[in-house]
Parts: sequence; C-alpha cells; structure tokens
Amino acid sequence: AAEQAWRKVLTADPAHVRAWFNLGKLLFLMDDHEGALRCQTEALRINGDYADSHAELGMLHAAGGDFVRAIARYRKAMALDPENADLRHDFGIVLGSTGDVLEAESSFQVAISINSAHGGAHFHLGAIQASRGEFVSAEDSLRSALKANPRDND
Repeated sequence: AAEQAWRKVLTADPAHVRAWFNLGKLLFLMDDHEGALRCQTEALRINGDYADSHAELGMLHAAGGDFVRAIARYRKAMALDPENADLRHDFGIVLGSTGDVLEAESSFQVAISINSAHGGAHFHLGAIQASRGEFVSAEDSLRSALKANPRDND
C-alpha cells in the first residue's frame, strides 16, 4: 500500500524529490536494493544537494560492502547538512565497520555535541570506550544512552 502511494505521488509529480527518497527508503526496507538505488539516484538527479539521498546512498553502499563509496556519500551529506546529528551517528557506524575506530569515535562525539540527547551516539561511544578498557567513561556514556532512550532494552 505504501509503495503504491509513493508511486502515485510520483506519477502526479515526477520531480518530487522527497517522494523519490521515501520510495527508495521503503524499497530498501523491502530488500529491493537496486530499486532503492535507482530512487535515490533519481532524487539526486533532480536535486544534487539533497543530503538525505546522499546519506541513503551511503547506507546502501555500506550495506553492499562498498565502504569507499559509502564514506564519500556520507561526507557529501554532512557537508550539505553539517548540524545533522543522525548523519554523524550513522557515519560513525560506517567508519566503525571499516575498522576506523578513532574517526568513528570522533563522529559520535560530534553527534553528541550537536544533540546531547542522541542515545545511539552515546551508546556507540560507550562501546568504543569499553573496548579500550575505559570503563568509567564507557559507563558514563552508556548511562547517557539509557537516559536518552530509557525504553531501549538493547
């Protein structure tokens, strides 16, 4: 139903960037990565400065194991939307997946400086700190994550 609704919007307005983005996100969730890639690419053809689609392409590339392209897309998205804590958090996760723990840690810290209540950034920062044996700092970070997301049981 949701897919048809977004396609209907795009039939009426083929230049609706947010509709391309939303359809792409939906297709990704439905495991249609090629369709998601086409949608985000179309959104960027219409508006090359649409940060959300750059970030979504970053996620798609990361999911496919192409971390070089993923990082480049996230960097573009962050240049376009530098105060977006979610982008910084997601970029940190991608960096962590490549083993670049120091830059991942920095990205989580930037996310927290933008939004001190970003639970995910606190959680991942705490995990990095714990992995280095910095248990006092890790406990502080994890307590901040829990305070930000008290219903998160993970």
